[in-house]
Amino acid sequence: MSARAVAAAVAEPALFASYARMAADCLDVPLAAVAVMDGASLRPLGDVGFDPAEMPLAASLLMPLLQAGRLLTVPDMIEDARLCAHPQVTGGRRLRFASAAPLCLVDGRVIGFVAGFDTRPRTTGLTPSQERMLQGLASQLLAYIETHSRQQQARAALGSSEEQIRWATEHDPFTGLANRRLFAKRLGAAVQEAEAEQTSVGLLLFDLDRLKLTNDTLGHDAGDFLLRSFVQRLEEMQRDGETLARLGGDEFALIMPNLADGQQMLDRAQAVLARMRERLTFKGHMVECRASIGASLYPDHGRDANSLQRNADVALYRAKAQGRNCLVVFEPEMRSELQLRSSMISMARKALETDAIVPYYQPKFRLESGQLVGFEALLRWQHPSRGIQGPGHIAAALEDAELAESISIRMFERVIAQMRVWLDAGYEFGHVAVNAASAEFLRDGFAERVLGQLEAAGVPPWRLELEVTESVLLGTQAERADHILNLLNNAGVRIALDDFGTGFASLSHLKRFPVDTIKIDRSFVRDLDDDAFGSAIIRAVISLGQSLGISVVAEGIETEAQANFLRAHRCDVGQGFLLGRPADAAGLAGLLARSRAA
Repeated sequence: MSARAVAAAVAEPALFASYARMAADCLDVPLAAVAVMDGASLRPLGDVGFDPAEMPLAASLLMPLLQAGRLLTVPDMIEDARLCAHPQVTGGRRLRFASAAPLCLVDGRVIGFVAGFDTRPRTTGLTPSQERMLQGLASQLLAYIETHSRQQQARAALGSSEEQIRWATEHDPFTGLANRRLFAKRLGAAVQEAEAEQTSVGLLLFDLDRLKLTNDTLGHDAGDFLLRSFVQRLEEMQRDGETLARLGGDEFALIMPNLADGQQMLDRAQAVLARMRERLTFKGHMVECRASIGASLYPDHGRDANSLQRNADVALYRAKAQGRNCLVVFEPEMRSELQLRSSMISMARKALETDAIVPYYQPKFRLESGQLVGFEALLRWQHPSRGIQGPGHIAAALEDAELAESISIRMFERVIAQMRVWLDAGYEFGHVAVNAASAEFLRDGFAERVLGQLEAAGVPPWRLELEVTESVLLGTQAERADHILNLLNNAGVRIALDDFGTGFASLSHLKRFPVDTIKIDRSFVRDLDDDAFGSAIIRAVISLGQSLGISVVAEGIETEAQANFLRAHRCDVGQGFLLGRPADAAGLAGLLARSRAA
């Protein structure tokens, strides 16, 4: 790659500024820069803390020392004979500390660097973790520049505007990869050639795991960074004659023609998984660049392009269902799983259309006195021939953001209406907890809608408890969640943190968000008899709740031994089959009547 080609590859200043910011965060310094060679001069691409006028001079500081292609760290430049006379050391910013990773091509040429600076000296160099992160940033930058340069060269090779239009219709504009249209054409051609040559064709379908979560928690800049990094890693492993395509937002494909056997396909797929497990960071945050892979092989798993793609997609669904970040090769019996998923989604849509969503209510009791304090509303739905069904029968629908939100809206409507009925009947039921779908927190007006429903029904807000999981409280989504939860809590709605202790940073959530209740996950309660560590966690959570004045609820109590343990350690509230099974509103009449009499 020529120096001019490197400079021409620069198309997104904001991207390079974000890399400079990540370098500053990684090194814990106030100043950072990314620069590349442009002919005989050094061209700054992005920075943190520098004025535009001083960037070229600052960029020139380290380049002569990086030609060896190794990481450079200078704890105090005024003590280094090579740097002490530089204008940015003796005057200007009076820089003292610097650390830089070179952008080094395969042939050994250094075309630029990413670096951090400080006006304060240091007594030591970088930690091993900082070195890995800085070198990782350099590798990602270089991969992006090389990829973008190849794309520009490909476009430049297209002579006429007609050829450019054709290129645009067959390629994804964000990544430059083949799009679905070109993918279908290439897959069909590969199958035809394999049939004539008596060879095999391997097809890998990739689903980039957690892209949506990354967008929701760290922002779309992080999501774009994850996408680019994923594509760069795939391109580094792509071989001549293969086609790498982007089929959708987080869906990619790799066509591998002229294979001798299926083992070659498996070896490649395992290598991709290993590559994706390598560390990736964005602005100091760990980002998971993991993928689920579904694989199919011509002619074993399909004798035409459509069958091959359809069966790879079936295998991909199995990989995602198995927990993601794994490879699954198609087997004929997997088709029934895809049919089951389609059936689940269809049943969920039908349940919404026919108003068949039926909340069931599991009672919650104060463990010390046995007093009824409230209920948790659980999702159930009425099947036309099988009767009441649990959420497991429509689990696939709950993974779909639109359907999950629609089901959640219907649950709130039903629960609030039922609370009004109980109030009119004079029942003292305490409060009812409803689980909020994470999709609700991504929509405007969620809190306002719930408060409006409560007001319209004449139900006091304190009668409602909103259960949230920690996933909605993370990253950039935390700001939106903070606003929603405070709006609801200030109006009187109780907030419960569900599955406490199974996710991330629970203690910080208790400090930041308005939490009235923490719920001990049923997995800890279930293993009380056999797991000393689990029982220690329960004791710690109860003690934490007591110290902070937060109510503690234990889920999944099924034995007297569990209930006695929780009472002995002064857990506030319990729920589970031992205390009371979920029932519809009609099935609770006796319990509510006894509660009113008491």
